[in-house]
Amino acid sequence: VDRSASGVLAEDGDGTDDEAEYQALSDLFGAADRLAGDPEDKNKRPTFVDAVAAVDGWPTPFGLSDEQWWQIKSRSRAVVEAVESGAEPDVVATGAGTLSELLRGLL
Repeated sequence: VDRSASGVLAEDGDGTDDEAEYQALSDLFGAADRLAGDPEDKNKRPTFVDAVAAVDGWPTPFGLSDEQWWQIKSRSRAVVEAVESGAEPDVVATGAGTLSELLRGLL
């Protein structure tokens, strides 16, 4: 991220914004953590699905290895699939909890 002459942060040349990227990953962590704690909540499920959709098409974020990003995306997609297929709450909770732990170490 570069500072413009006005001192305002500008986007990197590749169009990414580190702060927005961090916020989206933070939102995904929060949504996964809340879903893990209450997998039957009808409001937490779509919030989680939306948080995954917000980051799903990204290249590997700065500071993450390709392997870490692959694990996060794979786990995210598996939990979305569990939510959308109506899987048992314990399956959703376990998947969301694992994702939350993956993200916790990175944020």
